[in-house]
Formats: sequence, C-alpha cells, structure tokens
Amino acid sequence: MNKTNVLTLIIFVLFVLLAIILLRFFVPESIISNSDKDIVEFNDFVFFKNSAGLWDFDVKNMNSNELYTVTLRKLPTDVEYIETVGDVSTFYKHKNNINLVFNPELSSTQKSSFGLSMIETTLTLSRVFSVNISSACRTYDSSCKQMAEECNSAKVPLIEFIYSDKPKIELVNNNCLLVHGDEETIFDSTEKLIYTWYKILE
Repeated sequence: MNKTNVLTLIIFVLFVLLAIILLRFFVPESIISNSDKDIVEFNDFVFFKNSAGLWDFDVKNMNSNELYTVTLRKLPTDVEYIETVGDVSTFYKHKNNINLVFNPELSSTQKSSFGLSMIETTLTLSRVFSVNISSACRTYDSSCKQMAEECNSAKVPLIEFIYSDKPKIELVNNNCLLVHGDEETIFDSTEKLIYTWYKILE
C-alpha cells in the first residue's frame, strides 16, 4: 500500500471516529437508544414497554402463585394524581363475586373507553385475585339484561364506572366502589385502582 493510500485510510478512520463522537454528544439520546426508557423500576416492580407502547409487568395469582403478565396504558407515576376516597386497597378481598356496572346510555366513544376499562378490571380480578365477574347496567338496555342494585343496598359487591369530568375513586361501603372519569381519564382512575390493589401505589 503506497503512502497516498495509507494517508487516505488514516483520514477516513479519523473522520469515522469524529462522526461517532459528534453523534454521541450532539444527537438526542432518544434517537441513539431508547432501551433505558423502555424499562422502568418502581416500588420493586419492573415495567417493560411493549411494541404497542403499553406497559407490561408480572404479578402472581394470590392463591396459586401462578405468574401473570399485566398490561396497562400508564405507569404508576402517571396516575398518582387521581383522588382516592376511602381505603380501596382490599375491596376485592373475601369476595367471590363482583358486578361491574356501567351506564348503557353513554355515547359510542364513551362506551368504548369504559368497556376497555372494565376489561382491564376484569382481567385483574378474575386472573390474579380469582374473583368471579359479571356485568350489570344502571339503566335498562336491550344489550344488558341484568339491572344493577343500588350502591347503598347492594347485596352483591359492585364496582360502578361513572362518567364524570372529575376523575376519582370512591369507596362508598364494603360492597360498593365508584370509579369516575371521562373518555380519557377513566383509564387513569381504573389503573390507579389496579395499581393500588397490587400494592404498587398506596
């Protein structure tokens, strides 16, 4: 290799090294690697962002110790702001059956959000806490045959999802829990409740 080729090779290598240095210090970290941001540790739990942009974490069934992967939209820190009235952390305990209650008169968009929130709640209660789940309506609808009991006199424990501009979770009594929110914030209220059940949030 002649001197000209050697000099050309040296210049090329120096150029590559300079480019790497510039990329390392001047290109945003999120463009170089997102790996650190896709794994979050909080309160002894590890959360992994999946390909859909949702967060996965593992929990055990309280009876069988079988491991389940739970998928939620938000991290615990994203839903801490939701107001909680009463101690909701053990609502599921000593309950074989729980009714999930909704209002069928909601708009299609609202029904979609509330329906997904009820599915999240159902998966946690049935798979992790071994509670039998059924659904009921606050008002009559042809698609919902079971009418819900009133909150204050419910014999079968119920969790009612209520459309509201102010998201919050409210324990009325041992057999009645209210989850408030609109099309967006109902997810936050629901997931705050689920994180509270798992002792990830207080």
